[in-house]
Order: sequence, then C-alpha cells, then structure tokens
Amino acid sequence: MLVVGKPNENYADTNIRIEHFIKLVDFKGEIVFINEDSSSIEACENLEYLGRKNKRLAIKDGRLDSLSACGILERYCQQVLKKG
Repeated sequence: MLVVGKPNENYADTNIRIEHFIKLVDFKGEIVFINEDSSSIEACENLEYLGRKNKRLAIKDGRLDSLSACGILERYCQQVLKKG
C-alpha cells in the first residue's frame, strides 16, 4: 500500500502534478490518497523547539517534509482505526 498526501480540491494544479507523478511510479499495490491540508503547518509547529536558525535548516534539509509525511501517515492510521 502507498499512502499519498493530497491537498483539497482548491489546489487543482498541485493535485494534477501529484496524480501525474503517481502514474510514473512503478507500484502495483493499492494507492490511498489522504488529505494533507495543514500537515506542513503542524509539522512546523513541532519544530518550534529548534529556534529560528535551526528551524530554517530543518525546512531546507527535508526534516519538515519528513514530519509532514509522518503526519499524513498518522491521519491514514487514524482513519483505518475509526473504520475498524
């Protein structure tokens, strides 16, 4: 299974790019799209302890994106638990 974050419909260009990218990925399993709205904001709030300089570095070096991805995966897990 591949969990992919997608913004709401207001971001049509971004959604088109995401869907195009997913078509390029050689993956035969199930693909699940999860609403990613505010995931970067939430991840950024989790970096507050770093201070301004280190927070900027975390944004540049990919840690913010990694935290955002964790948040999206957490949303998926919560969704599955609610259904189960």
